[in-house]
Amino acid sequence: MEMAEVGIATRNFEREKFLKVAEFLEGIENWKKPLNIQPYLWYKLKNNLMPYVSEAAKIRDFAECKVCVCGNLYQLQVYLLKWIKDSEYAVSVEIGLDV
Repeated sequence: MEMAEVGIATRNFEREKFLKVAEFLEGIENWKKPLNIQPYLWYKLKNNLMPYVSEAAKIRDFAECKVCVCGNLYQLQVYLLKWIKDSEYAVSVEIGLDV
């Protein structure tokens, strides 16, 4: 039986930042134009961000360590890198094969 896992190795996984980005994107459609911004700039800003609104759910899932690959939802394994020296970081990941 084949088993697949998805993971990332990173120095820092800041779940709260991903959640804030998702919240920001989810709120764009309800933005009201501030009085101190020119209409064209407001239109341009909102228009440039709108394509990313649909990505909010994916970003929220990523923050919750879930990722969709080829239509399948996987639990994301997060491996935190440890500092070795200078700009060198490493992590050990155990991989098993059943033969």
